[in-house]
Amino acid sequence: MVINLSPSITNENETTSSLQFAERLKKVKLEVRSKISPVQGKIMHLKQELEQERHKRTELEYKLQQHMKEKQPDNSQVHGELNR
Repeated sequence: MVINLSPSITNENETTSSLQFAERLKKVKLEVRSKISPVQGKIMHLKQELEQERHKRTELEYKLQQHMKEKQPDNSQVHGELNR
């Protein structure tokens, strides 16, 4: 905050008033809060939950692919047995 002060005696009351206002203003504590309605809060929560479930699904799909690769027979062995 910026206060204009005057050294003149004619502005003494205004200067004093401005200084008192500035002193009161220094004591004000601001608390910032986000105004989110219960519905908006629930939507945000569900979006986070959905993102977590998508991540889990991606991990499970990757694990399934790895498992399926391990279960597939080695083609070189199959072809070798057929040629005998």
